[in-house]
Amino acid sequence: MTEKENNSIKDENIKDENKKTNDSIKKEKENKEEMSKKIKSITEKEIKINVEPLYNFLKKRWVAIALIIIFSLSFYIRIFGFNYNYLRNIDSYWHYRYMKMIVDNNGKLPEYDILMEAPEYRKIETMHFYHYLGAYSYMLFKIFFPEVELWRFLVYFPAFLASLAVIPCYFIGKLLHDKKAGIFLSFLLVFNSAIISRSLGGDPDSDAIVLLLPLIILAFFFESIHEIKENKIKKGILFSILTGFFLAILAYTWVTWHAFYFISGVIAIEFILELLHKNRKIANDFIISYIACIAIFFILTIPIIGIDFIGIILGGPFEALKLKAEEGDFPNVYVSVAEMMEGGNVKNVGRNLGVYLADGDSVISKGLGTIYTLLYFCAIIFSISYISISYIKKRKHLEALLFLLLWGGGFLFASIYAIRFSIFLALPFSFALSVFLSKIWRMILKEDKGLLD
Repeated sequence: MTEKENNSIKDENIKDENKKTNDSIKKEKENKEEMSKKIKSITEKEIKINVEPLYNFLKKRWVAIALIIIFSLSFYIRIFGFNYNYLRNIDSYWHYRYMKMIVDNNGKLPEYDILMEAPEYRKIETMHFYHYLGAYSYMLFKIFFPEVELWRFLVYFPAFLASLAVIPCYFIGKLLHDKKAGIFLSFLLVFNSAIISRSLGGDPDSDAIVLLLPLIILAFFFESIHEIKENKIKKGILFSILTGFFLAILAYTWVTWHAFYFISGVIAIEFILELLHKNRKIANDFIISYIACIAIFFILTIPIIGIDFIGIILGGPFEALKLKAEEGDFPNVYVSVAEMMEGGNVKNVGRNLGVYLADGDSVISKGLGTIYTLLYFCAIIFSISYISISYIKKRKHLEALLFLLLWGGGFLFASIYAIRFSIFLALPFSFALSVFLSKIWRMILKEDKGLLD
C-alpha cells in the first residue's frame, strides 16, 4: 500500500472520528436540551401545584391571618422587656390579692376581707367578675403549668385581655363600614398609646377588661341592628340577648351607664327614623330587641345588686360629675387620683391619645409632629364628612354616624373632665381613621372610583 493510500485512509478515519464526535456532541446537546425542558416542566408544575393552594388559602383566610398577627404583636409589645419580680403598681396588688383569695378559698371569695376595717372587717357584698376571671383562668392555666405562681401569671394576663380586643374591634369596623376598616381598627386601637399605657404586662389593673367588655357589647349590639334591618328578627333578638348578657358582666366589673345610654340613644333614633320612613315593622322589631336586651341585663343584675341598681344606671352620668366634688365624706380620694385628673382641653386630650404631636423638642420633631397631627385630623374630618354625606345621599352608614356623634362626642366631653375616659375615646378616633385608610385601600385596588364614592 502506497503512502498516498495510507494518508487517504487516515483522513477518512479522522473524518469518521470527527463525525462521530460531532454526532456525540449534537446528541449530548439534544439530551441536555431535552433534560432542561423536562426540569423546567417539572419545576413549573411544582410551582403551580404549591403556589396556587397557598394563594387561595391566603385569599380566603387573610382576615384571620391579619388578626392573629396583630394579636401576637400586641401581646409581645406589652410584655417585652418586663423582667421584674413584682407587679407594677398598688392597684395591681389589690386585684392580685382578691384573685389569690379566690384561688386559696376553693374558687370563691371569703365572706369578709380581713385586711380592711378591723376588727369587725369589711363584708364582701358583691362579686367582681374580673377577680373571678383572673382566678379561674389561673387555676386552668396551673393544670398545665403547675409551677407558675399567680403573680407571674398576672404579668401576662392583662396583655392577653387587651390583645383580645382585636376580635370585637374587627367586627365593629366590619359592621359599621367594611372588612378593611375592621382590620385597621383592630390595629389602631390595640396600639393606641392611651390603651397600651393602661394594659402593659405586669399591670393587672382592671383597665384591659374595662375596655374589652364594652367592645364586645358594641359588636353584639351592631350585629343585632344589622340582623333586624335584614328582617332577621330571631337573630336580632339573639344578639340583643347577648348584648344584655355582657352588659350584666360589665356591671359586675365597672360602671355600665355609658353603654346603657348609648344603646338606648341609638335604638331611640333608629326607631324614630324607621317610623319616618314608614318601616313600622322594623321599628317595632327594634323595640322588641331593646326590651330583650334590657330585660336580660336587669334580670342578671337586680337580684344580686338590688333594685337600687336601676337608679344607679339612670343617674350614672350625673353622679360621675360629682366624683371629684369636695362635698360628703372626707377625704374624697377622687380629688387626687391621677386617672381622675382633668384631661384639659381638646389639644391635651389629643396628646394623651397620641394624635397630637405638634409640641416637639426640636424644630424637626415639631415640624414632623405638626404634619402628622394635621394628617390625622384631616383624615378624621374626611371620615365624618364622608359618613354624613353617605347617609344623607344614600341612607348608608347610619350606625357609624351615630357611633361617632354619640360615643365619640360623649367621651370627648368625659375625657376633658377625667383623663381615664380617654381609653374609650380612642375607639371612635381609631374608627374614623380606619374608614379613611379603608377608602384609600379600596381606591388603590380600584374598588371605588373616588373618596366620596
